[in-house]
Amino acid sequence: MDASLEERKELAQELGYTADAHDSAKMNNFLHKALMKKLSDNGGKVPADLLD
Repeated sequence: MDASLEERKELAQELGYTADAHDSAKMNNFLHKALMKKLSDNGGKVPADLLD
């Protein structure tokens, strides 16, 4: 998967990110948490502290 800023912005929007897309640190945190949640929801073993 392409990890460019534009691709991350598009993915964040698809996942419901509504904050400022120019704040890449905040958006990256959102994407990380969303990914961990999706993994957990689909049977992956994700430590609880990564889901907060």
